[in-house]
Amino acid sequence: MTSPASPPASPAPEPHLHLATESTATAAAQDALVAKYRAAARADNTLRAYNTAWHRFENWCAANSYNASPAEPVTVLRYLAEAADAGTVANTLGVWRAAIAHRHLTLGWPDPTADASVREVMAGVRDSESEAGIEEKRATEATAEMIRSMALTAHESAETWKQQVAARRDIAVMVALYAGGGRRRSEIAKLTVEDLTVVDDDPDHSPLLSIRLRGGKTHRGSIEYVYRPRGTGDPLVCLWCALARWLAVVEASDRAVARARTHGAGSRAVTSAASSAVQKLLATETDPHVHCCEGDWIRGNPKAPVLRPLDHTGLPDPDRGLAGQSVGSVMEKRAAAAGFDDITGHSARAGLVGDLRAKKVPFEDIMALTGHKTLSSLLRYDRRAQRRSGEIDTGL
Repeated sequence: MTSPASPPASPAPEPHLHLATESTATAAAQDALVAKYRAAARADNTLRAYNTAWHRFENWCAANSYNASPAEPVTVLRYLAEAADAGTVANTLGVWRAAIAHRHLTLGWPDPTADASVREVMAGVRDSESEAGIEEKRATEATAEMIRSMALTAHESAETWKQQVAARRDIAVMVALYAGGGRRRSEIAKLTVEDLTVVDDDPDHSPLLSIRLRGGKTHRGSIEYVYRPRGTGDPLVCLWCALARWLAVVEASDRAVARARTHGAGSRAVTSAASSAVQKLLATETDPHVHCCEGDWIRGNPKAPVLRPLDHTGLPDPDRGLAGQSVGSVMEKRAAAAGFDDITGHSARAGLVGDLRAKKVPFEDIMALTGHKTLSSLLRYDRRAQRRSGEIDTGL
């Protein structure tokens, strides 16, 4: 009897097919890394603004039967001209134009905004605004006196323990924006505990607070340091004291959260533990008009963010740092409470530049503090520049 024939063996996969599959997977992973690092080359706020502007352009193109991906220069021209005629200012159009350019270059398409006709239209919009007396809207400066008033209002209006926590956080934000060197919101928001160090290595000078700034708008690929002395005026707005008072709250809350989580506590028990620890700390508060920045005041997890959002319980979030936009919101809210209008996240930077110029501080020293890379960019923040023409005696 003849044994049945064995079924034919499955053909072995071709080696080149296996390699092709591996190659495709590797390429996809590599492309993901490329996208990651390309995104890192732009600040988060910039990318958000670009995404919003790009979606607006896409919607306009769809409504007008134009192709947005990729777009032709004439499409961009018509888009910008129509928006300008509707009252959109040149600075906003500049952001929209940059967003279109960024999307095209990211996807490997020719940049339609690089066309000479687009540059000419943008120049025409700016000239038209100037002729019409339309001025660039810039943040009102927040001077040192205004920061003091805002901080005092925040402190004196805080009655409940939750309001006291918010006041400590907001005073630290405002003072850090101004006395920390007039730095950008994003730079202050990124600070972690390990970015703060008291340097006392010169017997001929007082100790300095070293602030490490990572990945700012004008130094994305580098780290900068700014050094600040202890405050000489009211300790309520001493940079060291403002940070010390806030870090004490953060440390008390974080420690309580860590202990509760270690013991397997639920979210309600974790919140209760943190709340009790913070209220106990606040009950022992000393006079905020007396310095509290002696000794080892920089405490807490080195990797933890310094500035935090406050959750619905009024406690600092144990896991997240404050966003740059929220830093600006703190300034706006506290300024309004103190009776100041049109204050934004840029106001402290402008106020510091104006105050230092009024004190005749040399330009290079101001730039070393604020991080401005060019004199022209520094002068844009000097809101009192033209008024100084009134100080010049012509002899007539």
